[in-house]
Amino acid sequence: MANGVKSPSTFRTLLLFMVFVPFNAEILTGSNPIELFIFNPIVAITGIVLYGFQVAILADLAARYQLSYRAIFLLGFVFTLVMEGMGSGTFENTKLVYTTLLLRVFNFNIAYAFFALAFQSVITTWMTIIAMRLAWPGRVARPFLKKWQHEVLLVVLAIAYAGLINYNLETGVFPPPSIYVLQVLIIFGLLVVVVVAIKRTLKTPVLQEPIITVRRYRMQSLIDVIFFGILAMVAGSIDTLAYAINPTKPFPVFTLAGIFGQVVAIVILLISVLLSWNMFKHMDMDPGISNAKLFAVVLVFLLFWLIVGFLFRTLPSDIVVAFILPVEIIKARRGCRANAAT
Repeated sequence: MANGVKSPSTFRTLLLFMVFVPFNAEILTGSNPIELFIFNPIVAITGIVLYGFQVAILADLAARYQLSYRAIFLLGFVFTLVMEGMGSGTFENTKLVYTTLLLRVFNFNIAYAFFALAFQSVITTWMTIIAMRLAWPGRVARPFLKKWQHEVLLVVLAIAYAGLINYNLETGVFPPPSIYVLQVLIIFGLLVVVVVAIKRTLKTPVLQEPIITVRRYRMQSLIDVIFFGILAMVAGSIDTLAYAINPTKPFPVFTLAGIFGQVVAIVILLISVLLSWNMFKHMDMDPGISNAKLFAVVLVFLLFWLIVGFLFRTLPSDIVVAFILPVEIIKARRGCRANAAT
């Protein structure tokens, strides 16, 4: 307790992250069904730990060092490079249809790597941290982890990653060890670039712009998710469509449609990332930035994935969404109003 203010419970705060981070990233978007978490305890524990603990650490760092909205977005790059690139193998996987795409550099799936970077940075990291700050400002908007708790979480994550990497190497999800080591070195290089970029956001003077309206933020976020969510998925699925038309073709499906689709997907995803960066830059420079504006952006992201995710979610997942999503939205809205009242 400091200055008469009771410190938030670390356990309860971590529990919130362990629920809402995998919910936003997996269940709401339809990336994985709730049944996978219920009937596969290893997947459930690993997923909840990797999602919840990592984003909790990033949220604590963002609050502790008062990072800008652009910096929080870049923290999502750190999360994605570590989890997708070095842990789960989705940057490299050649066995799943939706990741068996054509354009590869050092055996990285370039189209899906860009997709994962955009999705995990904006939705899993930025949106979830901001939504939880709005919903539970006393817990998430200020530092909630002590140094020893950081160390414990990092040890747990290291053990989880060691098991996951070993499993992916043994089952052939990852390429041969020599290539995987090269990929890890490349990812570490990219991590250094991202960390330098985050430090530059700390040193860059913030030049104030004219106040931006809530309506404009809604439009910016809507354009962003349309570019990312609809066009990118349509373009990126052309290769899968080619497989559906002729499943006897070996992977990768070298068709003109597949190559064109992925080039278009990469361009669209780059545009989406730049649009996100531009919106977060406006937030950093907006002298009238408020919780109402942040809530408007978060709400657009959540409702968009509520609608688009319906195409991919199972019925049990829809039931879970019907219970959890209103809690997230209502809590964020109430927190927004409470802040405005004070």
